[in-house]
Amino acid sequence: MNIDFNKNIISQIFSCRPFLVIWFICISAIQYVFAQKQTLPSHEILLSKIENTFSDAQYDSSIYLSQQFLINSKNSTQYQLAKSWIARNQIKLGQFSKASQTIDSLLDLTQQLSQNLLINLLIDKSEIFLQRGYGENAAEIILKAEKMQEKSGIQETNLLAQLYTQKAIIYWNLGDFQPALEYAFNALANYKKASSYSALGEARLLNDIGLILMAQNSTDANTYFLKSKSIYTQLNKANTIEYANLLNNIAFYFKSQSMHKEAISIMDTVLMIRLKIYPSVHTNIAFTYASMANIYFEMKAYSSASEWIKKSLHLYQSLYSYKHPEIASAYNLLAQIDLEFQNPRQSIRHINQAIIANSYQFNDSLHLDANPNMGDINQLELMCSSLLLKAKSFEEVFNTEKPQLKYIKMAVASLSLADTVIWKLKNLRTNKNDKLRLSKWSSEIYLSLIRNHLLLSKFTKRHQYHHSKAFIYSERNKASILMSAIADANSKQFAGIPDSLIQKENFLKKEISFYEKELAKSKSSIESEKNIKQIFNYNTQYQKYITNLELKYPSYFQLKYQRDDKFSEQDAQHLLSNDEAMISYSIDDNNKVLYTFVLTKNKLRAFEQLLSFDFNRKISALRNSIVLHVKQVYQENAQELYKILLKNKIPSKVKTLYFIPDGRLSTIPLEALLTQSVSNSSGYSSLPYLLNNFNIAYHSSAILFCQKAQQKLDYKNTIRLVAPIEFSKIDNVQPADLPSTKEEVSEIALLFEKNLGKAYRYEYKKATEAILKSGDFDYSRIIHLATHGLVDENKPELSKIFLYPEANNSDDGLLYSGEIYNLKLNCDLITLSACQTGLGKITQGEGIIGLSRSLLYAGAKNILVSLWSVSDQSTYMLMKNFYTDLYTKENFQKGYSRSLRAAKLSIIKADAKFCDPYYWAAFTLIGK
Repeated sequence: MNIDFNKNIISQIFSCRPFLVIWFICISAIQYVFAQKQTLPSHEILLSKIENTFSDAQYDSSIYLSQQFLINSKNSTQYQLAKSWIARNQIKLGQFSKASQTIDSLLDLTQQLSQNLLINLLIDKSEIFLQRGYGENAAEIILKAEKMQEKSGIQETNLLAQLYTQKAIIYWNLGDFQPALEYAFNALANYKKASSYSALGEARLLNDIGLILMAQNSTDANTYFLKSKSIYTQLNKANTIEYANLLNNIAFYFKSQSMHKEAISIMDTVLMIRLKIYPSVHTNIAFTYASMANIYFEMKAYSSASEWIKKSLHLYQSLYSYKHPEIASAYNLLAQIDLEFQNPRQSIRHINQAIIANSYQFNDSLHLDANPNMGDINQLELMCSSLLLKAKSFEEVFNTEKPQLKYIKMAVASLSLADTVIWKLKNLRTNKNDKLRLSKWSSEIYLSLIRNHLLLSKFTKRHQYHHSKAFIYSERNKASILMSAIADANSKQFAGIPDSLIQKENFLKKEISFYEKELAKSKSSIESEKNIKQIFNYNTQYQKYITNLELKYPSYFQLKYQRDDKFSEQDAQHLLSNDEAMISYSIDDNNKVLYTFVLTKNKLRAFEQLLSFDFNRKISALRNSIVLHVKQVYQENAQELYKILLKNKIPSKVKTLYFIPDGRLSTIPLEALLTQSVSNSSGYSSLPYLLNNFNIAYHSSAILFCQKAQQKLDYKNTIRLVAPIEFSKIDNVQPADLPSTKEEVSEIALLFEKNLGKAYRYEYKKATEAILKSGDFDYSRIIHLATHGLVDENKPELSKIFLYPEANNSDDGLLYSGEIYNLKLNCDLITLSACQTGLGKITQGEGIIGLSRSLLYAGAKNILVSLWSVSDQSTYMLMKNFYTDLYTKENFQKGYSRSLRAAKLSIIKADAKFCDPYYWAAFTLIGK
């Protein structure tokens, strides 16, 4: 309807009384609006109502409107759209069987469906599998949807936002948190550009990002929760389902900060909102009850926790019968409560129900020792939790009732399956941070295996067998991620992959490394999001590259994923001489137990001892007293730690010790331990250091020790020495100049050329990043870096080596840990004549993560690093003595540890100024 105002009519109107004018304007406006609305097709109006009722969580109303839309549909497109909205609402109502039938009926019409709708249907189908507890199936379907999107070339931001959001939630559900975060940020970026953008949609995505960050134990999680909460508050949407979901996550964040009362108060609000919207039997209500239970459990209010989890379990069983991961989680919590109430047999019964709920086919509830096959397990991490709880329950039965070894054997059987599950999980995880989290989390399983095998060794005649198994699990619990990364690199080498593809991989890894470094340096959420987007883009390309590689080169796939179950103590013994011993430690901090394994050429011995509550304090005191020159404190702790760690454990005739430390033991030089009691008046030069009697070296694990010892390097008989000597301010750090390093590298070069081969020196402006990255250093026999190093224990990827910056080059003079990973040095020895290069972030199950780890990956067979900042002059003396001893032909084949010991002893005995351990004990050898 068009309204034309004639000038005469208008003049007549305005000549009337004012109220008539107002009346006419109002009537005309109403007619105009009505006329405009009439121009909208009725199906668009109905579709808008469907979307609005869905957004307001009025799912029954939305279904009713969708059915009306279906009845009035005039073509196949409208029919398909109506059915898809019905399915989406059915999912929200928890009617998963109905939703699945609705979607399948549409998928039968695949040839008639648009690509957009088909992809949306796959997204919804993946959600059904996810809600039913089948995360792997959901991942398969969403991958199919993603491939379809890529093939069709659709770049519609609405669709990409939905696709990436779903993929983020699936990754989060499977425990792959870093890819989840990358997809969530990309979903947010696409959603902000989408035609369907709304502030509410942004609030939902901000909540998802906070949830993923919380899973990574990031304090940034609360920032995103608060951003989301602010939007809901501004839009007056504080009584919606989405707001309740946000509050649920905030409650769990408070729980993680031990703010339990606040968490419970928030969950009361969540329950009130959800009960108003959902029917009493709904997954979200069951989840609310389970959340309450978990918070009460952490508060040690076990009776309340039991009441809430039973309510949750009852609802879940009415929805899913007895097969669902949430049912397994509920039984797991009941089992934990049973153990707190000292009822291990009831705990075992609950755990068996958990295992049944988390298996596809397994249903054996009668046999206590029964476990599913690997291929029958649904959620892998959840199964590991159940198996660990089962083992704990068997141990508790053994300890509280008449001891019967069958219970320990049952515990070992459960833990052995968990070990296999962990191996599979580590292959599935694509991001190193998620792998590190897994290593830390799985460490308890390996410590339990060590404990139980040593217990069996005491009560059976198979002492050596159980000592061997305990030793293997001890080593499997160390540096496994580093070893798998090295194995992956070796697999590419042996699979005959062409250089062009390797170069492509190197490019992608360099880009990922660069943006990971920038992410670690980010000072705002805007910077973080920008870098995460770049990481996402390159990670996506990298994953496609790897998938293509596995398809085209089956030998690479086989080498990469085959499990190395062949390692035993004999592999290490084969590499040991008659006068060498390997001493490996595993520390169980929860139970205050130290496990020590002493391996010689012909024997393996295992020791188990309780630790005092101040064991870690003794380690810190030893390190600090050396660095701060507090002699009395040093002597006391050096003697105490020798008694704990080594007294009566080193066999006679042994002259060389290879230490495999654990935890904080990695931060102290064990050669500085004192083997006898001494008076306070004793001078530093006369103290009974462990170093006096043994050559000493270190390694991350016995398995890696074997791999490195057998590493064949076709290196050139050259040494390359790098010394910037003078330093300018870089990255807000002003390193001190190192004038002695000029003389240091000069003398080392002369010694090498006189005895062995060609020496190359890079000093001042020549000591750049570019020269290290150029390839000239690859396969040199020795690389010597006389410079500063800086380790970041909170963000290991920001650990760096200082070099000379190039004004007209992108290299900033800082060689970061991530950049070292991308080098292919493959040398016999790298010496970091620098400060604190042997330190890093201590991660349970992986050891120290820092510069030394990246150098091992880059191909270094042996590494010489320092544990603290050392004076320029004493470092020069130590290095001169080390290389002087090393470069005699009769000594070179005897190993680096012998020459390092000789260098240290020469300083202790010949120079009163530097005999203090501070000056010589910092430098430690990783290797042989």
